[in-house]
Amino acid sequence: MLPSADGRICVVAALSERGVPMMTGQSVARLSVEGGRVVGVVMGSGEFIEARRGVILATGGYGADPQMSWEFEQLPGFAHEGSGLIPQSLTGDGLVMGAEIGGIVHKVENSLRVMLSYTIPAEAPGSTATSVHAGIVELCSPHTLLVNRYGRRFADETFFQGIVPQLRLFDPGRHEYPNLPAYLIFDAQYLERYSFANRPVGSSVPPAVACADTLSELASMLGIEAGGLQETVRRFNGFVASGVDEDFHRGEHQWKLASQLRQLGNGSLGTVEKPPFYAIELHPAGGSSVGLLTDAHARVIHQRRRAIPGLYASGNAAAATEQGIGYQAGLSLAAAMTFSYLAVRHTLGHG
Repeated sequence: MLPSADGRICVVAALSERGVPMMTGQSVARLSVEGGRVVGVVMGSGEFIEARRGVILATGGYGADPQMSWEFEQLPGFAHEGSGLIPQSLTGDGLVMGAEIGGIVHKVENSLRVMLSYTIPAEAPGSTATSVHAGIVELCSPHTLLVNRYGRRFADETFFQGIVPQLRLFDPGRHEYPNLPAYLIFDAQYLERYSFANRPVGSSVPPAVACADTLSELASMLGIEAGGLQETVRRFNGFVASGVDEDFHRGEHQWKLASQLRQLGNGSLGTVEKPPFYAIELHPAGGSSVGLLTDAHARVIHQRRRAIPGLYASGNAAAATEQGIGYQAGLSLAAAMTFSYLAVRHTLGHG
């Protein structure tokens, strides 16, 4: 995983200058092990490629595999069909290959590497869907709120680390996750001032987004409890008038102090009262909670708690134990670059 297109070009150029072969459009079937050491890989074609110093698994996570996503994340809709936020190549291959030879598949419980997202279907033949992390703009801006199917808010919308634990709640009586799916609610005031779906401010809303002149009509379009939504919006608008969100203290968290909106007071609060009203279903998306357990040199750890000779893992193929349960933008990239560097140093005998 690399930070930008320019970064990818630089890495490819560096490999090319050094005569490093790059094989594209091919799959790896399994790791090759001799005498307890990983000595290469067997390709899907059956070809064996020797690794004199070691193999680094940098295959990313498993977000494009619905079964693994459900088993590891236990979040309904985590790998929902049609989302463009997760490359379809992320099918957990590295985890499978590492586990096959005894590598520990480790889960970071209550991982916060999740954000709520929505997808706008392609509007014309040949065009692509638009997938957006709602926590970057929409949920942080005024004139929006987040509700569940009962029309109730359940977290401070501006603080995604606080939203994630509420997504994981399970009601044993109803046998459901009450806060999934979640719904972004906003009004005409929001569109006059802020971007939606990565479009310029003031743009028309895509036809796939539910739109109605009343909150009751809007609720019925998405199966949200109408009475609950109306009461929630009434209460929320009262908080806007007083400047304090008494339920979840939206916009008051210290994490948001650097926000431009914060400099205007509690700028994340804004009424939702000007029709038409809009709503769109949100789904969880993000980094993996599960990866191969590694040590400080990025060596994969065996079930018997020893390093597997010749095998390393980096990026989202490795368990993010250096982050604990917390997460901040850029940590995945920083960890991928750092531990890839450490892995190479170790293979060269500098570890």
